[in-house]
Amino acid sequence: MNTLLKTSFIAAALVAAFSAQAVTLDLNLQSHGSYSQAGPLVSVSENVSLQDLVDDSTFNTVTMPLLSHLNYSFNAGSGIGSGSYSNGVDSLSFNFMFSPVPSLNVPSGSVSGNANWVLTGATGAFSNYTIGSGTLSATYSPKIRRTALTSFSGQIQSVPEPTSLAAIGIGIAGIMRRRKKA
Repeated sequence: MNTLLKTSFIAAALVAAFSAQAVTLDLNLQSHGSYSQAGPLVSVSENVSLQDLVDDSTFNTVTMPLLSHLNYSFNAGSGIGSGSYSNGVDSLSFNFMFSPVPSLNVPSGSVSGNANWVLTGATGAFSNYTIGSGTLSATYSPKIRRTALTSFSGQIQSVPEPTSLAAIGIGIAGIMRRRKKA
C-alpha cells in the first residue's frame, strides 16, 4: 500500500472517530399530576408540560421526541425511589433519593422535596445517552393528592460507541508506526 493511501486511511479513521465524540445535553423537564400512597410507597403519575434540551457545547436547543409522561415512586420512609420519563417508545430511567424526605402527612398546604437523580437507562432516541445526573424537585398537595409541579433538571451524556474508540486507536497506532519507520 503506498504512503498516500495509508495516510489517507489514517486521517479518515481519525476524522470519523473524533466526529463521534461524547455529546452532553442540559435538560429541563417539568410536569404535574397526581400521586397515591399505599403504606410507605408513594406512586406519582404526571404529564410533561415543558421539555427543554440544550446541547452543552453549542448552546443550541436540541429537537428530540417529547417525553410526555413521568412516573416515579419512592419510599416515604427512606426517600429512595426510581422512575422514568417516557412517551411509550423513548425513555429516560433514573434512581433518586430525597433528602430530607418530604412528609406527606400534613392536613393542608403543600410540601416540597428535593432529590438527586442518576440515569440508569435510556431507550429510543435517547439510547446513546448512558451517563446522567441532576436534581428532581417536587411540590405535593397532600390534601388533594396532587403534585403542583415536578422539575427535573441536569445533564445526560452520550458515550462514543466502541467502534469509534477502536478507530481512534487504529489511527493513533498508524501514526506511531509511520513515525517509527521514518
